[in-house]
Amino acid sequence: EYDRALRAEEQARAEVKRLEALLSLEDDRLRKAELTSPISGLVVHRSLEPGEFANAGRSVLSLIAPESLLIVVEVDETEVAKLEKGQPVHFSLDAFPGERFLGRVELVVPRIDEITRTGEVRIRPESGTGRFREGMSATVNIVIRTVEGALIAPRDAVIMGKERARAFRVDENGQLKSVEFTPGAMDETRVEIRSGELEEGMELALEPDEKWRPGMKVRAKGP
Repeated sequence: EYDRALRAEEQARAEVKRLEALLSLEDDRLRKAELTSPISGLVVHRSLEPGEFANAGRSVLSLIAPESLLIVVEVDETEVAKLEKGQPVHFSLDAFPGERFLGRVELVVPRIDEITRTGEVRIRPESGTGRFREGMSATVNIVIRTVEGALIAPRDAVIMGKERARAFRVDENGQLKSVEFTPGAMDETRVEIRSGELEEGMELALEPDEKWRPGMKVRAKGP
């Protein structure tokens, strides 16, 4: 009777060891099945549903780290040589009309596309990053030089020509006077005045119409 009990105990111990080995194997399989992202971010797409099998190499989740979003622009090859990492950038987004944001050039890709003859430039935003979403469209201005004390005019008051530009100033009698000047650096809101008839303090008419003529009377539009 004693021997029978002893054998039963040994069999029970062996069974426990076998089950522990199976448990350890399953734990190992479970650990290997656990997905760990190399970055912190937001899940924006799930390719599989719970319970589905995932084959090796298959995408399961897509993540985005909002703070790592970059603006990618294509720049004409004639302008690429003027760009370098660290240059300041002003940009606006169609999703936020009237707002301007800041950034810096992160990378100028050392390759020109053979078909478009453009180079890729990547820009890292420095303001408003928590509001941006992948796929938004942006208008970008890269600052390649700064002119101290420059005389500037509003971009929407200027009619650009091939080499010269002109605007309509409003004289003391409320009449339009056409003035020409040589433009310099510009962005979507301002134009540098290098030389010409425009002087500091002149009042300019915004959004000039092709029907406007010198001598026409105008008046200020209220808010």
